[in-house]
Amino acid sequence: LILMLASLTSAQDLVYIVASSSSPVYISPPQSNTTYIFKENFTFTDILVDNRSVVFNTTTDYPTTLMIEGSASLNVTINALQVNRYYAFTMQSNADPTPVTFLIQTHIPNREFKVNLDGKEYDTVYSNKTGWISYTYSGEFSKHTISFSSLTAPPPPEKTPTPPPYIPIVTPEEGSILDTVWQYLSNIYVLIAILLLILGFILIKL
Repeated sequence: LILMLASLTSAQDLVYIVASSSSPVYISPPQSNTTYIFKENFTFTDILVDNRSVVFNTTTDYPTTLMIEGSASLNVTINALQVNRYYAFTMQSNADPTPVTFLIQTHIPNREFKVNLDGKEYDTVYSNKTGWISYTYSGEFSKHTISFSSLTAPPPPEKTPTPPPYIPIVTPEEGSILDTVWQYLSNIYVLIAILLLILGFILIKL
């Protein structure tokens, strides 16, 4: 692994990956059969190599965590790491490594990503609620370039139905003028009901 360190300020060190097709840079997690290859220049604040994954930190975006593994030894050239937006890789192996699993931390939950294979639209995948893309490629294998590009904003949350407004039944306070009117009207209704009953009884007798 060839990494060049350069200090921009007294408080900030950056990691420069200086690479080319003729002088690639290799990163190999100790418990993974994947080797990550850089053939272009990249700049990070730091690179953390875990047992099976690699974390790339930058000055402007969230860190990108990658874990790309196949069933056989796999070389993965990193072509692009644009946080939240675009990730591109070229995968190559001397054996058939399928299925190849891609785990990418995008930090954007519920985002749709278009999957392109060798420049052609191939599939779509959604990041989960914690922002991880989990994608498995099981197609025919040779040397392939695969990319994940953000398509849409996260879908809006489901709306909770709004209950109808509660309208309380207000009765007049006892002893008030409205209470007197209310009682008077109530008595009228009772009187009308009694008269209707008497009228109905008379009509039945007739």
